[in-house]
Amino acid sequence: MADRTLFISDLDGTLLNSNAEISEYATERLNKLIDAGMNFTFATARKAESSLAIMKNVNLKLPIILLNGVCIYDPINNNYVQINSINNESLQNIFETQEKYNLHGIFNSIDENIVHYSILDKRENLIDFYEELSKDANINIEFYRHIYDGENWFLEIGDKSASKYNAVQFIRKAYDKVIGFGDNLNDIPLFKACDYCCAVENANPEVKKFAHEIIESNMNDGVIKWLLLNYGHGFDYLID
Repeated sequence: MADRTLFISDLDGTLLNSNAEISEYATERLNKLIDAGMNFTFATARKAESSLAIMKNVNLKLPIILLNGVCIYDPINNNYVQINSINNESLQNIFETQEKYNLHGIFNSIDENIVHYSILDKRENLIDFYEELSKDANINIEFYRHIYDGENWFLEIGDKSASKYNAVQFIRKAYDKVIGFGDNLNDIPLFKACDYCCAVENANPEVKKFAHEIIESNMNDGVIKWLLLNYGHGFDYLID
């Protein structure tokens, strides 16, 4: 594939195993591919601290997408390339609505600006909250099952422009083609922004509908094996 192709992977449930870790197998081979010139980054619901801790042994060279597209972070220069803040009116609406339903979420801020709201609870406890807030045209809501705790769902809110879709559009300008990897409902916007999409075998059935290809599961390092087979650069000897 051309060097102007960008590869973007989700982390949890996709690149990471069920222990929320990237395997030694994946780390070694991913570093060799990156060092050989492959353009690789990730898009995650996680914040900078936890995602960079997990990926600390990977030679990241490109900006990463965090909090489902709320912000884009440059790990080389240790600064935010883009931040989308929630407007004050929507913040007040979120606060009042969670009080109405007796819910207690977390507001996250960057540079003293609130950029993200998240709450974890059973779907039935969040559905009315979700439907009421969905009427606010100035926010973007991601609502999906927690992959490590199947009984609970995440509801995450950012500015209307904060999504994996818009974040990919922002960073893809330097590339001719973008290929994405994902597993959960919050990866559908990522897939819609990519030219070619791969869902891991363990992906949500709805996500698989948007994929061009189903690859091996996260537990079998499906993303890395696909990259080795399709990117190449003479690393056939790395394929077990």
